[in-house]
Amino acid sequence: MKSIAPVGPLNRQVVSSIVRRAIDRAGIDAPSCGAHLLRHSAATQMLAHGATLEQIGSILRHANINTTAIYAKVDTTLLEGVAAAWPEHNLSVETEPPKWEFVSGELS
Repeated sequence: MKSIAPVGPLNRQVVSSIVRRAIDRAGIDAPSCGAHLLRHSAATQMLAHGATLEQIGSILRHANINTTAIYAKVDTTLLEGVAAAWPEHNLSVETEPPKWEFVSGELS
């Protein structure tokens, strides 16, 4: 069996190509399935299992915590848990992502 791994450094395009070839080899006929979907799924699972938005943002290399906060809207149960953990911030469960800002290492 021929390897799907490239020779050389990994970057976004190489990872996307590896995932696409693996999906094709597996016979999965889902055009929306790809590296980005796997990344999003992994982040959602990390949040569901207790990772903080800061931890997820660091792993995903997000420059802004607001980018990472979109994962909190995936499951309102998760967002309710976040709101309950920080009652002093008066967060509410809405259909829009929370408007959090990352200031001096803290969510505000």
